[in-house]
Amino acid sequence: MLDLLWLLLPVAAASGWYTAKWSEEKSTNNDIPNIPNEYVKGINFLVNEQPDKALEVFIRFVEVDSDTIETHVVLGNLFRQRGEVDRAIRIHQNLIARPNLDKIHRATALLELGRDYLKAGLLGRAEGLFKEVIAIGIQKKEAHQHLKELYEQERDWEKAIDNAVSLQKMKPLKQNGVIAHYYCELGGQAKQNQQLKIAEKMAKKALSYDRKCVRASILLGDLCVEKEDYQTAIKYYSNVFTQNLQYLSFVLPLLKRAHEENDDLIGYQGYLQKIHNDHHELSSILGLIESYRERGDVQNLRVLLKEELEKQDVPLSLLRKYIQYVIDNDGYGHPEVFCCIANALDHHLDAQISHQCVRCGFEVRGVFWQCPCCHGWGTIQPRIENKETALADKHYSV
Repeated sequence: MLDLLWLLLPVAAASGWYTAKWSEEKSTNNDIPNIPNEYVKGINFLVNEQPDKALEVFIRFVEVDSDTIETHVVLGNLFRQRGEVDRAIRIHQNLIARPNLDKIHRATALLELGRDYLKAGLLGRAEGLFKEVIAIGIQKKEAHQHLKELYEQERDWEKAIDNAVSLQKMKPLKQNGVIAHYYCELGGQAKQNQQLKIAEKMAKKALSYDRKCVRASILLGDLCVEKEDYQTAIKYYSNVFTQNLQYLSFVLPLLKRAHEENDDLIGYQGYLQKIHNDHHELSSILGLIESYRERGDVQNLRVLLKEELEKQDVPLSLLRKYIQYVIDNDGYGHPEVFCCIANALDHHLDAQISHQCVRCGFEVRGVFWQCPCCHGWGTIQPRIENKETALADKHYSV
């Protein structure tokens, strides 16, 4: 049935062309023109749910008529959608080879052939075609968009930035967030090569495009840790609290390490307390509980646990902290029982999906700055425990 629906696209294009032709001829001739037998035969195959035979008929029908350029384009796109890229390439190549093809149709054919090559993984050929479309000056936005995607695949971030900047000049959709991630990619590469000054420059460039870029702040913090400048690292990590609080669970271990290296765990506890007071965020609560436990502050630990456990919808991770508190206090005479409960909770928590793409619903354990499914940048965020997603379509990754 899906094939049947897709096959209606070239039928619609052909029907539109013949309707226009019929109207034009009817204005000069009262006789109704004959509809080609091939066209009728293709319709019959569709009605009888024989899409493959119908497709072959329409291919022959289109090849017979050299004027239906739009139908060629739609048919080629249909083949690409079906995964028959070779046939799509052949159709679009035939279009480009036609003499006296006007600029609009030539740009369209070049763009579609570039899409065919892109899907086939022939990136060099696709790149040349998209550049040719830009040179013609028609459908430049689409060509720049595909070039940007192509350079993402090649991990050529400088060229990706150039195309994103060009796109930003032509369309209202802002590219600042995407450009910031491209600079972070360059910064990450420089950091890996121990080019710390270049990495810092790229991270700051990212923040100049998007001041809420969590990734850039984390990268700057990591660079400061490399230089053992823990006080500045704390400043950069702390920026995440105002940029996007959802990444708190990711940045807190980094912030804790920087405070430990700076011999200032009291300062770390102060950050946790402030976040807890202002936002009552789960990661800050768990961090405070662990901080009280490590420092042996049993009184504050007991008060915080009691306060949180008396609320509705207690998260399992908080219950796990309580079990640890019980174990630390000899398990009320049954430590082995509570150890079994703790192990069961650990197993359950380890199996949970921790991050999800807010755009497409892709679920994964860990942070990805680009979604592997929809390719959105910065769309994968930590999930809030005990909160069900509103997205119906979910995708899973190991």
